Amino acid sequence: MRKPQKRDSTVTREKAEAASSFMKSLANPNRLMIACALLDGERSVGDLETDLGLRQPSLSQQLAELRESGIVEARREAKQVFYRISDQRAVALLATLHQIFCGEMPDLTSAVPAPQATPARRKFTEAAMFARVEPGGRSAL
Repeated sequence: MRKPQKRDSTVTREKAEAASSFMKSLANPNRLMIACALLDGERSVGDLETDLGLRQPSLSQQLAELRESGIVEARREAKQVFYRISDQRAVALLATLHQIFCGEMPDLTSAVPAPQATPARRKFTEAAMFARVEPGGRSAL
């Protein structure tokens, strides 16, 4: 009978600490409510304040903590600030929590914006051409 391999406890410890830190970011009931509201997509601070019944100072404090932990990101449009979830791990965790505690899987289509496609690189098929500027302002190829 083969003996099971011993796991590297430092790697496991590091991953456990990272997971613990990540979950602590969502462990506050107000932060959890905010993050769950953002599963539906980007929301303004005013909308979050009204819909969640949180007072602006408390809401701003919790949004700042979520922003510092990298779970949400903000964008400003004139005088309004909009927030959205920026971490795919948060979407997965919140969806699981929603399913366990609310009994249904949320619609996640607008939770995290699709990554922007990187522009295609142009392929150059011809040799490079350089111009030489001659005295008097004339150029020669």
